[in-house]
Amino acid sequence: MEETTCNLCGGAASTPFATVADLLLERLDVTAALVQCRQCGLVYQNARPTLAEMGQHYPPEYDSYVDHAAQKRNPLLQRAIDYGFNKRCRYVTKRKAQGKLLDIGCAAGSFLLAMQRQGNWQVQGVEITPAVAQMARERHGLDVFTGTLEEAHFADASFDAVTMWDVLE
Repeated sequence: MEETTCNLCGGAASTPFATVADLLLERLDVTAALVQCRQCGLVYQNARPTLAEMGQHYPPEYDSYVDHAAQKRNPLLQRAIDYGFNKRCRYVTKRKAQGKLLDIGCAAGSFLLAMQRQGNWQVQGVEITPAVAQMARERHGLDVFTGTLEEAHFADASFDAVTMWDVLE
């Protein structure tokens, strides 16, 4: 784990905000300490895993890495999953009807596919796990950069909407 400063303003002073368990991994022994920047008010994770430690936090069976579009599932479960993605789509489209969207931590691209189905969105993703990013590209033809957002070097104002679903660090 590494200590960090505020991701928004660079401020070093923070106040404890909350400690949360990783419910998506269903591991109550994995927690994250959230702090609030005293300078700008942003809530962020501190300390956070290093890049080398990320793999142990996101094993292959992590639900976001599952290719939801390719899975054959119980129809009721599939409806619940679709509902979740559609709810996220509505959250975005309520604020902006069309444009270019970047999903940071896009995993296998399920949300990107859901946004594509809206018809008015050009979508791109960033995914740190090479095998999962490759799955999004090869199975679904999605434009997914493998690496971190900082490594992607997108030009300023490249996107109309940026999402980070289930991304804490």
